[in-house]
Amino acid sequence: MKLRIEHTTSFSYDAPIGEAYTEMRLYPLDTLSQRCLSFKLTTEPRGEVMEYSDRFGNLVHHFDALESHEKVLVRSVSEVITNPNFTDDQRELTPLDNFDYLAPTKYAPHDEAISKFVAPQVVAGDETKTSLQLMEALFKSLKYERGATDVGTTALEALTLGRGVCQDFAHIMLAACRCAGIPSRYVSMVSTSTPGGVIPAR
Repeated sequence: MKLRIEHTTSFSYDAPIGEAYTEMRLYPLDTLSQRCLSFKLTTEPRGEVMEYSDRFGNLVHHFDALESHEKVLVRSVSEVITNPNFTDDQRELTPLDNFDYLAPTKYAPHDEAISKFVAPQVVAGDETKTSLQLMEALFKSLKYERGATDVGTTALEALTLGRGVCQDFAHIMLAACRCAGIPSRYVSMVSTSTPGGVIPAR
């Protein structure tokens, strides 16, 4: 199947900022199941877009907007052809990935409260069912509410509060899966701006 994928990302600010550094992972990977035929990325404000490959094989595009602006807009258009049958390129995690995807972090700790949340949802010997159970339990336990948390809120804090936004759902799910012994990772686009703050690494 041939697919055309259009993606738009927009950041708006309350007041003009002097600089914004942005990284985007939008280029479709070439794998056994798909091949990228074409890719085009445009930015506003316009500037030089550079690229590098990360440790996961993603092509990362990055740029620095150095002029005063109140909005950053990134558009990408890709054409991808897919195979009729899905094939997983990597069936097993490397030892490093396995360690990374099970390790607790500041935002996704192995805490007693997280462990208590996880325990009733574990289906012995079945990671898929356990993951689905955890997802359902999280959906019932956390209410989506803007402004209830911020970028520094941890999984434990959001779970205790019972409210949060998308990153809080992700942090709790990440902590829960890792606590259950299911390798998991958080994937997020990171943007830093001046003035402003930095979205912390997970």
